[in-house]
Amino acid sequence: MRNHLGWVVMADVLAGGQEFRYRLIGTLVTQYFLTEATGKTLTDAFQNRDRGVLNAVRAVMRNVARDKIVIRTRGEANAIAAGFKAFEALFLPLSDDG
Repeated sequence: MRNHLGWVVMADVLAGGQEFRYRLIGTLVTQYFLTEATGKTLTDAFQNRDRGVLNAVRAVMRNVARDKIVIRTRGEANAIAAGFKAFEALFLPLSDDG
């Protein structure tokens, strides 16, 4: 697991799942996206990106939080920015209050 910690992202659920705030973003994720978003809401972190990307990420995070399910995503990252490599992500619900 230690080899993967740089790719870990943790987010808090806000407003009943309508918004999320990045609590922790691994160094490799920060390097990949060329920005530091720790402490920012999802909306703030994606303010300079394509609105469709924001909506897609928000929809996945809402489903994970609401339905308490695991979702695996993958695809081309050119919607984020030209030249970005393809990605694969695993979204996991983590909570101590259900």
